[in-house]
Amino acid sequence: MKIKPILILIVGVIIALPINNWCEADDPVLRKIEAIETDTPPKIDGKLDELCWQKAAQAGDFIQFEPLTGEPATQATKVYLLYDLNRLYIGFECFKADMNILAANSTRRDSFFFSDDHVEVLIDTYLDGRNCYAFSLNPLSTQTDRRIINEGSNIRRSSSDVGSAISWDCDWDGHAARYDDRWTAEFSIPFAELRFPKNQNPHAVWGINFWRNDESKEEEQSWVDLASRQYAVSRFGHLTNLPVDKLVTKRPIEIKPYGTVKPQKIGDEDLEMKANTGVDLRYSFSSLTMDFTVDPDFAQIEADPDLVNLTDIPLRFPEERPFFLEGNELFQTPVELFYSRRVEDLLHGGKVIGKIGDYNLAILSAQAGPEGETFSTGLGFRGDLDRGIVAGGVARSV
Repeated sequence: MKIKPILILIVGVIIALPINNWCEADDPVLRKIEAIETDTPPKIDGKLDELCWQKAAQAGDFIQFEPLTGEPATQATKVYLLYDLNRLYIGFECFKADMNILAANSTRRDSFFFSDDHVEVLIDTYLDGRNCYAFSLNPLSTQTDRRIINEGSNIRRSSSDVGSAISWDCDWDGHAARYDDRWTAEFSIPFAELRFPKNQNPHAVWGINFWRNDESKEEEQSWVDLASRQYAVSRFGHLTNLPVDKLVTKRPIEIKPYGTVKPQKIGDEDLEMKANTGVDLRYSFSSLTMDFTVDPDFAQIEADPDLVNLTDIPLRFPEERPFFLEGNELFQTPVELFYSRRVEDLLHGGKVIGKIGDYNLAILSAQAGPEGETFSTGLGFRGDLDRGIVAGGVARSV
């Protein structure tokens, strides 16, 4: 069967509200925290009892996001921040009058923590005021990580639309501990897992915010004033004094080969041993990452939950296959042109993702189908034309 190429292109320009967060002189209430280097990184056990935490930068004075927006938090929260050349370390100390009503139920990674106490750190490494990484822990040390774009446009909105933010995964460490009057949490985030520019002046400024949910009081707390938008990245505080030119971000070439042998017998035919092999390869530059896959093995990917859909709106499940994860959000448009879960029986593919100047870029090409009859190529991009104007587009051929 001959496949005719079809090219579809959508380009949109969004005029946003004026953003002044990039100019400190225009914002007298801008919160800042200065990164402190440590020669003795903490043990990530959740306890905050190492000497290095006593020398860490500190933040506090959280305010309510809900229910009384802008009012002081009813229970105190302290944040501690350190770094070495490999990792960013963050500690939370969450005081609580009655620890018997601490809510902690979720044990599955990438849970949404709807009914759990939890803490979260959100980091805007490009200081673009729109996109950020988010890392969360609950008192059971359950980890959740997300990559949020356009101030929350890809977050969960309903049971049938879980968004693509939760699909992003990162190799980081986190642990929590409980005491009589508080619970604590420690984060250890490798700089090699984050994307950020290194060709700027030696000490960069990143956007940052800290978040706490106190479930028993139905109170959500934030370090900065987010007004009415939880993911208002443009209102984040500033993390300063990070020597980005010295941070270790180099990652080795990742090669993941695999092989399987499957016995097969049909009717009266002799038993056959059917072998299958494949390989995944990833190579990272400073701002771009290349992925290649041949006959990938997705057998280890967690199965989708069983859901009953009684509506005429198709269910949307998050992407879990490693090849499609990073950069997937760039293909999201008001009119859906590319939904990666529709690419089944992947035979081979290649992808380049990253940031060039003010533009996030993702280029993907994949061949799929039982006989390789479907070939899909996509180009997604978003970027700043000016600090208040965002442009983006998607091109796809099938």
